[in-house]
Amino acid sequence: MNDESFGSVRWAALCAALAVAACGGRTVGADSRGDHPPSTPDIPSFPDLCSRYQIRHAGGGCGASCPYVTCPCGPVLQVCSPALGCLTSVDCDAVCAAQQVGSLPSATDCIGYSTCNGDADCGGEACVLLPGAAQGACSLAFSPYCLDDGDCAPGSRCVAVTADGVRQCSTGASDTACNGPAQCEAGLACALPDGSFLGACTAGENLAVCARDADCAPGLRCFPYEPMSSSFPNRCSDGSDQAPCAHDADCRQGKCILFRCSAGRAYDGCVADADCLPGLSCVQLYCRDGTHRALGRHQLEGRVG
Repeated sequence: MNDESFGSVRWAALCAALAVAACGGRTVGADSRGDHPPSTPDIPSFPDLCSRYQIRHAGGGCGASCPYVTCPCGPVLQVCSPALGCLTSVDCDAVCAAQQVGSLPSATDCIGYSTCNGDADCGGEACVLLPGAAQGACSLAFSPYCLDDGDCAPGSRCVAVTADGVRQCSTGASDTACNGPAQCEAGLACALPDGSFLGACTAGENLAVCARDADCAPGLRCFPYEPMSSSFPNRCSDGSDQAPCAHDADCRQGKCILFRCSAGRAYDGCVADADCLPGLSCVQLYCRDGTHRALGRHQLEGRVG
């Protein structure tokens, strides 16, 4: 397939995946005009995701050296727990299944490399004992997880980051995870999609994350920005060139193409030469001059968000 054909196929795939009613007319689907407060479900307790790994220790001391415990998918583990002895086995089927889908916490998280039984074992840090784990791990140095705000560094909050209630510390800065506004820095809001407690802190300016128009500053609106690749795909838009959009009317000038406002300048989005300024042509969905017509497929994929 040549590069020109690849651009056409990529456009068709985007239209089909997003159920676009009129890609040729730049209508890219439903926007988020609703300013109603989000409906937020209760956050479940941190789930027991450690018991599935069937972690076993020998008991007693560790002796001179502990054996290596391996699974076909990795990792190679050699762990000594002063209280429980050497790690002797894990359920490799569960370890590999979790690793394949990126399920958290991992077996390594549940086993821990700096075990503790209480905060006194952590030199001023918190000892985080995950549900189902035999021992805890010191929070700031060895555990990415938390059970409450006390497990996090000063100023950070313990935030649910998965739908089943796994929690991690969040600083509350822009674009970081939140479950409500109290978990964001002063001046920021928590953008929460309807029916979800998994949000992101936002300042509401152009290109800031959003779930609805009300998350954006006055005069800005919330549109899809990276619908094919982002876990939080919507961004606030002021209608300027390259800002997100849903319709041509959402842009200050030009047209709405591939979810971005396009004024037809070099590297702005396009589907036809008429979308580009004089002297430019539409090549692989981008306006280009004659020196850029040989752009390859991998270069294109790096530019399409």
